[in-house]
Parts: sequence; C-alpha cells; structure tokens
Amino acid sequence: MPKSARSLLSEEQFAAVCSTVQTDNPDLSENDAAAILTEALAFVAACAQFPAARLVPSRVVDAGWHALILHTQTYAEMCGRLGAFIHHRPETPDPATTRTSSTAPRP
Repeated sequence: MPKSARSLLSEEQFAAVCSTVQTDNPDLSENDAAAILTEALAFVAACAQFPAARLVPSRVVDAGWHALILHTQTYAEMCGRLGAFIHHRPETPDPATTRTSSTAPRP
C-alpha cells in the first residue's frame, strides 16, 4: 500500500484526472479539485483493502471517483496495483441529502 493516496497515480495521471474534476465542476479551484481527487483515491484504496465493509463515498468524494473512472486505463491499472477492481454501484439518491441545485460540490 502506498504511503499516500496521491501516490497511487503518476503526476501526469493525477493532473489529467484533476483536470476532469475541474471540467465537471468549473467553480472549483485547482487546489479543491486536487483535494477531492486525493480523497477519492483514498476511498478506492480503502474499498480495495476492506472489501466486506461496503463503504459509501460522500457526494464530494463521489465526484472525484466519477472523474477517476472516466480515465478507464488509469483506473484499471490503479485497481490492479491495489489488488481489486472497485466497481461503482450507484444507489438511489436519498431525497433528504440530495442537492437539487446546480452548484459544484464543495470539499
């Protein structure tokens, strides 16, 4: 297991996925997008390490995970290094916690 979640990707891969986070959420700063992606990486690593836990990301972390999944080759290679492919299984949104506005997720 790497020392930090960010080290799961090369600098080039991290920058590419971070750019996707920003493209999907134009109001986010580069630092916020990087923080979201770092937390998404940590989430995927935790899922690989504890498969029986059935972990669920926050909405913000899920936005980072979605961006990561769009980079299919990077995601598949990373999951291979983690020892498990982490599938995304969407759940029906809880109306009590789902935002309906078009604002970007906040870290």
